[in-house]
Formats: sequence, C-alpha cells, structure tokens
Amino acid sequence: MDTATVGLVGAVLGAAGALSTVFLTHRFTQKREEQKYEREREQENDRWLRDQRQTCYHNAVKYLIRVRAIGAYVKNTKTVKLPEDAPLSWYDDISEANAWLTSLHYYCGDDYHDDIGEVSTEFLNLSNWLIGFRPTGTISKKQFLHILSSDGKLDYQEFVDLMLQIENVISNCARQEFKLGPRPEFSSLQNEI
Repeated sequence: MDTATVGLVGAVLGAAGALSTVFLTHRFTQKREEQKYEREREQENDRWLRDQRQTCYHNAVKYLIRVRAIGAYVKNTKTVKLPEDAPLSWYDDISEANAWLTSLHYYCGDDYHDDIGEVSTEFLNLSNWLIGFRPTGTISKKQFLHILSSDGKLDYQEFVDLMLQIENVISNCARQEFKLGPRPEFSSLQNEI
C-alpha cells in the first residue's frame, strides 16, 4: 500500500471515529435530557396530586365541621328541629361535604382508600336519610336509630358524635398520608400553656 492509500484509510477511520463519538455523545445527552424531563414531569405530577389531596382533605373536613356545627347549635336551642327547620345553607354544606368526600375518595392514597370510602358512604347515607332522600337499595332508617331520641327526633348529641367520628377518620388519614405526626392530646396542650 502506498502512503496515499494509508492516509486515506486513516482519514476515513478518523472521520468514522469522530462521527461515532459525536453520535454517541448526542445520543447519551439526549437520553439524559429525556430522563431529566421524565423526572421533572413525575415530580410535577406528584406535587399536583399532593395539592389535590390537601385541598380535598381540607374542604371535606371544613364542610363536615359546618354540618356538625348546625347540629351542635340546634342541640342548644328548643325552637329549631333538624332536618325540618334546618337553614338552607345546611343542605348546601351537606352537598359540599359529599362532593369533597367523593373527590377525596378518588384522590387519596391507596392505604387510605378503604377507610375514606367507608366514612364517605356512611356520611352519604346519613345525609340522604337526613334530607329524606331514599333511593331504592339504600340503607333504611334503622341504620341511624342510634341518633334518634326516644320520641323519634334527632338526638343531637349522637349526631354530633357520629360527625366527630367521621371527621376523626378523615383527619387521621390526612395526618398519616402527609406524615404530620401524632395528633396532640388536649392534656399536653394544657401543660404547655
């Protein structure tokens, strides 16, 4: 082989090596960028889901408290009877609580799905019973006999206690899902004051 041919072969091999290096570098850079984009997209999705969960937990508890507050208020009055004399806003609060509990059941973490589903269904049945809505196949009045007094009226203390149980399940799920630690005890708060 003459020197020109050796030079040509060397140039071709050098160019092929340089092109393959450029190609591989571009490919690895592109792959790294795609992985970075996927990680950022996954992180953004996780933040969005966390925000949805926080909003659902917050609003579910907020409207459950509002529904319970009317019951607590009525407990101390003799002129108002639930559900007959309930303010219209109470029915709006019941609807909002049901909507937020349904959303929370959809967005909550897998570990809390069953607990939230159970209290959501219990509140839905309770609210349907309170407003007199009885679609076919729903729980009868017998399920809620424990919140009725001996004269067949709503026992407000039992109602408030049931609402507190539902709120506590939701609050405990939120605390565990967001790793907020144990719920402070009232007695330990008094000691700090």
